[in-house]
Amino acid sequence: VPSRYSRDYTHKRQRNASLSKSPIRPPQITPIAEINAPNSYNSIEYQRTKQLLEYIHTQYNQPISLKSLALFANISERECFRCFQKILHTTPMTYITKYRISTALSLLQNTTLSITEIALSVGFNSSSYFSKIFREYMGSTPLQYRKNLSSII
Repeated sequence: VPSRYSRDYTHKRQRNASLSKSPIRPPQITPIAEINAPNSYNSIEYQRTKQLLEYIHTQYNQPISLKSLALFANISERECFRCFQKILHTTPMTYITKYRISTALSLLQNTTLSITEIALSVGFNSSSYFSKIFREYMGSTPLQYRKNLSSII
């Protein structure tokens, strides 16, 4: 248990406080079709990023690592990371997580699948980890989110 005055304790309290104040909205995912290559971008970086996004969008329900992304595009892990940062202003793993959460949101809204089934179908290994990550992004658990949807309708 961290001490009340330790850095971890303070950081956790600040993060929890900021989560409770932020409005609940789905993570922003840039669709592949909306990524335009401005003249300032190297067209090779743009093409690589587009190729990586297509891979993520088809394989999101499987384990994806930075290494597997790099192997798919036949580039180094560092180049993979660099392309994401330059074109999408995020890391590959953050993008994958946001994409999985946005897909889970759709499943929560449109199906009666259990939370565990949704977690496994979008690429999370366990429902508890899925709930933890979902809560970080959405400010509520998947079950609370689904209940709020049903109370609105």
